[in-house]
Amino acid sequence: TTSDTQASRFIGVDYVIFAPSCANIPPGISLGKRATLFWLHKCFQTQKVQPTDSCILFRPLPFATPLRDFASVKVCVSQYSDKEREIISGLTKILGGEYSKDETLRKSVTTHLILPSATGKKWEKSQQWGMFSVTAQWLVDCAKEGRCMKER
Repeated sequence: TTSDTQASRFIGVDYVIFAPSCANIPPGISLGKRATLFWLHKCFQTQKVQPTDSCILFRPLPFATPLRDFASVKVCVSQYSDKEREIISGLTKILGGEYSKDETLRKSVTTHLILPSATGKKWEKSQQWGMFSVTAQWLVDCAKEGRCMKER
């Protein structure tokens, strides 16, 4: 069958590199063999093979992006490390949102403040201005579900 032929092409292959999102992953490629260029870059950067399940950006999302309902999402990040910000930025862009590189909270632009806890001056301003305040887990949940999840 066609799926058997496609799967046999990957016998003996350690990893298959995909775009960050791929709605049509050929059957027969196990989850552990699926990786992205982000994963490959990180492996070169650290000079070590990274587990593909250690970061959501290391495996392709199993749906097409950008997500329609993410086009209006404009995020600002606060209180996360540089490594975490890199992941948040990458995931936001893949899903179709905009990431504020300068980390400035803008009343007329920012829709979501992403931070680990509801504290600090940016959080206070976001509440005054009626913005959504969410954790990075909200973004991961959106990526896992393939849609913009309800902000809590």
